[in-house]
Amino acid sequence: MALNYIILIVISAFWALGFLFVKIGERSITPISEMTLRAVIATITLFIICLVLKKDLIKPLRKIRAFLLFSVLGVTIPWLGIAYSEEIISSGLAATMLAILPIFTYIISAFIFKTEKFTAHGAAGLFIALAGLVLVIGINNILSHNTTLMGALIILGAFFSYAVNGVLVPIYARDIDPFVIITYTIGFASIIIAVLAFIIEEPTMTPLNTENILALLGLAVISTAFGFSGYYLLIDRAGPFFTSLIGYLAPVFGVIFGVVFLYNRFGMLQLAGIVLVLLGIIIINKQKLRSIFMKD
Repeated sequence: MALNYIILIVISAFWALGFLFVKIGERSITPISEMTLRAVIATITLFIICLVLKKDLIKPLRKIRAFLLFSVLGVTIPWLGIAYSEEIISSGLAATMLAILPIFTYIISAFIFKTEKFTAHGAAGLFIALAGLVLVIGINNILSHNTTLMGALIILGAFFSYAVNGVLVPIYARDIDPFVIITYTIGFASIIIAVLAFIIEEPTMTPLNTENILALLGLAVISTAFGFSGYYLLIDRAGPFFTSLIGYLAPVFGVIFGVVFLYNRFGMLQLAGIVLVLLGIIIINKQKLRSIFMKD
C-alpha cells in the first residue's frame, strides 16, 4: 500500500509539471503541433520501455477497439483541451482545475454507471466543491464571460474526458498490462492528433530552439511516458478512485510550480476556492478515504 502512495505523489508531481511544460512550449509552438510532438516522443519512449521490460505487445492488440477509445477519451480530447486552454489561462490555474477530477469521477460513477450511491454527503460535497470552483475561476470572470471563463470551461471538458476514461479502463482492459495500455493508447492518439495538426496547422514549420526542445522532452518523457505509465499502473493496482486522488495533490504541485517558475499569482479567494474544492471531495469520499487510511 505504501508503494501506491509513493506512485500517487510522484505521478501528481509529473502531471503538474506537464502544465508547466505545455505553457513553456506554447511560447513558440502551436497547440496541436505541440501535442503531436509530445505524443510521438512519448510513444517512442513507451515502446522502448515495453521492450526493455519485455512486455507482450502482440496479444493485447485484440483489444484494439478499447485502445482506440482510450486514445480519444484519455489523450486526444484532454490534451487538445489543455493545450488550447493554456493559451488563455496560466499553468497554475490549469493545474488547479485538476482538483475537479475526483468530482467528475464521482458524478460519472453515481449517475451514469451507477457504481456509486448518491447520498446526502455526496450532495453536500458537490455543492461545496462547485462553490470552490466558482472562486477558483473567479466570480468576475464568470459574470463577465471573459476569456478566462472560456479557458476554464475548455479545461473542465478535458478533465471530464479524463474521468470517463479512468472509469472505463478497468472495465474494458482489466487483463491488459498498464504499460501496454498506455503505449497503444498514446500511439494511436499520436496518429489522430498528427492528422489534425496537418489539417489545421503546419507542424513542419514549427521552429525548434533549446527552450521548447527541453520543454517537449520534459512533457513527453517525464509528464507523459512516465506520468501516464504510473497513472495506468495505479488504476491497475488501486482502482480509479484511488488514482483520482491525483486531483488532491497535482493542484498543490501546480500552484507551487507556477509561482516558482512562471511567477503566477493566486489571490486569497482562489486559494480559498481550492480548499473548498478539496473539502468537497473529502466529504463525498469520506467513507472511502477512511477505509484507505484504516488499511494502513
